[in-house]
Amino acid sequence: RLGREEYLRAGMDHKFCIVAAGDYRNTGKYVEAILFASRGGCVPIFVSLSRYSLAFGSAIDYDRVALWSSASSIGSNLDLWRRWSAEQVQPMMAYARKVGQFL
Repeated sequence: RLGREEYLRAGMDHKFCIVAAGDYRNTGKYVEAILFASRGGCVPIFVSLSRYSLAFGSAIDYDRVALWSSASSIGSNLDLWRRWSAEQVQPMMAYARKVGQFL
């Protein structure tokens, strides 16, 4: 288990944050990943999450702030996304900065 500082550093140092469906419908993991992105950290990848179950859905366009994948496709999707340039993820990061002000 990572300590708080190590966890925060990992979120800021990685290109992607994988957010898998949790035991609870409105787990805070996806909000946490958006906050990392809003501060220039990792791009959230929502794995097997339903867009319709996320809180603030009427205020946040989750398609603009995160990538989506099924569990069975995550490997091939990561292979593709790892090749993306900074310019390709910049719009998501910019939107995350706007959204992060309110989370």
